[in-house]
Amino acid sequence: MPIKALKLISALSKNNVQNHHWILFLFVLMTSAHAFAQSSKVEGKVVDDHGNGITAVTVLIKETQFKTLTNSNGIYEITIPKTSDNLIFSADGFITKEINRGIRSTINVILHKEKNPWVVPSQVPMFEDVIVQENRLQLPVSQTSRNIHIISNQQIENSPAQSVAELLQSVAGLDVRQRGTHGLQADVSLRGGTFDQILILINGIQMADPQTGHHALNLPLDLDNIERIEILKGPAARVFGASAFTGAINIV
Repeated sequence: MPIKALKLISALSKNNVQNHHWILFLFVLMTSAHAFAQSSKVEGKVVDDHGNGITAVTVLIKETQFKTLTNSNGIYEITIPKTSDNLIFSADGFITKEINRGIRSTINVILHKEKNPWVVPSQVPMFEDVIVQENRLQLPVSQTSRNIHIISNQQIENSPAQSVAELLQSVAGLDVRQRGTHGLQADVSLRGGTFDQILILINGIQMADPQTGHHALNLPLDLDNIERIEILKGPAARVFGASAFTGAINIV
């Protein structure tokens, strides 16, 4: 507190005790003025590398809990005590920066963006496009461990069957249920399974009624156009997909 103010307070206290209210007022006033002189206001603007203001940048007085945020234009204003010299500027996606204020009342700051670790540098060699195609492994029947029954073209020609349903009735383990003539309204099951647990395919393409799954053998095929029929007995979902729980029939 200034010496002149102390002398004034002392003189008032000696002259009149009733002036204690004025003494207290002057003491508070001088103390506030002294404290105000120990702090100062700092303002400025925070921008990015392109000069655009950054919103919601945290401006923190180091080693204190006093802070503020920049507005939509990147402008801030904060009052800091004389005992604090450093300001810390931080924002998501930007590198934190610490600045010593010195005696400045205006501090403009440029924050640089953090490097994205997921961005591939241009100097890294790039591979050509890789095309992945799905295809079943082609193995001769003699080299596979699966239970596969083949109805050859010669067997089809020698058979008295008039439809695919009638032709499959001669295969052990297959149960063909036919409700009409010439293979109409026909279902097939394998090894005690149900009609929806066996998959019917033509050249590897699934054939099934999209509404009921019934009548899977209602196929517009002439036996003269069939090269062979492959019957896979046993679980085949891993190879052919869903619905091939008890096996699959592929008409080629």
